Amino acid sequence: MYEQGRLMFLYAETPVHAGSGSGVAGIDLPIQRERFTNLPILQPSGLKGALREFFENGKGLLPGHLDPEIFTIFGPDERKASENAGALCIEEARLLLFPVRSLKGVFAYTTCPIVLRRFYRDLEVLKHLGQDLIGSPLPDWLSLTTESIPDDQVWTIKPAEISECKILSHSEKITLEEFTFTAVPKGQVSSLAEWLDSKLSGVTLDLAARLAVMSDNTFRDFVEFSTEVITRTRIDDEKGTVVKGALWTEEHLPRESVLYCLLLSCKPLKSGVTGLSTADEVLNYITNNTTPALRPAYLWLGGNQTVGRGLVHVVFS
Repeated sequence: MYEQGRLMFLYAETPVHAGSGSGVAGIDLPIQRERFTNLPILQPSGLKGALREFFENGKGLLPGHLDPEIFTIFGPDERKASENAGALCIEEARLLLFPVRSLKGVFAYTTCPIVLRRFYRDLEVLKHLGQDLIGSPLPDWLSLTTESIPDDQVWTIKPAEISECKILSHSEKITLEEFTFTAVPKGQVSSLAEWLDSKLSGVTLDLAARLAVMSDNTFRDFVEFSTEVITRTRIDDEKGTVVKGALWTEEHLPRESVLYCLLLSCKPLKSGVTGLSTADEVLNYITNNTTPALRPAYLWLGGNQTVGRGLVHVVFS
């Protein structure tokens, strides 16, 4: 059904609260997570809604306006939902890089083999659809997808560039949060840093200085226990005290997090819109629009946007 695909990176400029409802543990309002890995995700319904809102605002549409381009790409609204599906498919956003506090260099961008393995599989899907981001010969970093990294190690950039690594201490150790790991320089990590920098154009991550690849177990622990948790209250205007019961905690993906998702398109199921007759034209409308107001460089995702949450930088590859 789907004929074309693109990769969309999401770089968190501010903390992001894509909530999953009320929690049953210590956090009242946790973020969305994949059930069997507990890795943070962003559900595709929220991503699609944010993209649709961006294009509706960019076109200056009033609420309730029936726009044929929007309906062709995203599908009709609830008034005509049964007429046809949209030509655009948005998958869930998956975590690729997670920032963790570091004793040296302030913070590190962390990832692990299972995350990279799933990322590679998604790149293979795009290759099948004619969008080859891997290239030939295969980059060295792909070997990281099958590595078994000990829990007490963190892999960093290769020895020739080790002086550039900001998170490495003089004793060849890396301290993340309150845990100390043995640093093992690897050329594959340098390859990954270079490859990601080339794809994330317009976003300065300084990956060569901060990238750290760790075991699956260690990464899972960090993304479970090192997210940003904020306590909020509501004050009674007359008394100046907290309203009874109005004290709660919210979990956020920290700023500097990097996620990605796949955008897939098919030939529009409802024809008749000029310039939107093929799957490729649908994706170009989203990722390479000639109208400046319709180029999504930034999106607002999740809740609490009026208090500065949810701003992400968008990069298409």
